Amino acid sequence: MHRCKTCQKEFTSDKSLDAHLKVHGGVAEYYSTWYPRRDLYDDTFIEFKNKKQYLSSFFNSHENRLLFFRDNFGILAKDILEKEFRDNREYKGYSFLPCENYLNLSKLAGVSDVKKLFGSCKDFCEKSKIEQYYTANIPKNFWSNTEDLENIVVHVDTREQKPFKFKNLVYNKLDFGDYTAVGDHYSKTFVDRKSAADFLGTFSSQANFDRFKREIERAKDFNSFLFVLVETTIKDLPEIAESKKYYKNFDKLQSFAFHNVRDILIKDYKHCQFIFCRNAPEANDICKRILLNGKSLWNCDVQYFLNSKE
Repeated sequence: MHRCKTCQKEFTSDKSLDAHLKVHGGVAEYYSTWYPRRDLYDDTFIEFKNKKQYLSSFFNSHENRLLFFRDNFGILAKDILEKEFRDNREYKGYSFLPCENYLNLSKLAGVSDVKKLFGSCKDFCEKSKIEQYYTANIPKNFWSNTEDLENIVVHVDTREQKPFKFKNLVYNKLDFGDYTAVGDHYSKTFVDRKSAADFLGTFSSQANFDRFKREIERAKDFNSFLFVLVETTIKDLPEIAESKKYYKNFDKLQSFAFHNVRDILIKDYKHCQFIFCRNAPEANDICKRILLNGKSLWNCDVQYFLNSKE
């Protein structure tokens, strides 16, 4: 039985109890009164949006979540991180530790928080009984190697109108992606380039997103890997709202785009990564380094190492 704490009346289901709460000011008033919850970082009351959100929330904002994990190292922090990760896994139906971009877009603690609290991603995955897919470190000379970058021969898709700058660049029609190395450096590794506008245009439109998913399927058919390089950071993406095309519906478009990116990062993580760069020149540089290092990056969380470098 489910008992109303205000009037002690009993109900056969949680749903019937919630319907009854209208006589006591509504669901929000009832749960805020009888089950008060406070933000673990700043001790403010948790904002009530819906019952499920309220009873499972520990923070009012992702910023507070990150600040909490920055400042706390004990058992409580471990328990909260484990619970939020477990709830997300069960809701989304995956069984591995996702990459940095998925965690960020899902408003979860980051890879660095996992390492700080549990010693390593390996230890966390073993404790959680999940797969650790991103086991590779960034190659030692990934950032320092400049000489070899100039020697790679790169094929760029014929539809790429203003390509990245390469010393040895050849136009060729590609079945997926915009760039791939050829010759000795070919490793079935491809790069898809997206400006901020291209990113929103692709991932906030169902038709365009379906087209992108078909690219992923072609990459999988050829046992290849696609790195999507976005020429802006997640934090700076709202600047695109200044353009007339996206101004009015930006929040909705961004939300749908991020939803679709998360979907790819869960369902196709063995064939696709996203890397959000500060600008086009940085994306150009990282594109070269990805094509040079190729397959050694497939199970390396490149965004995490890029963020750590900064």
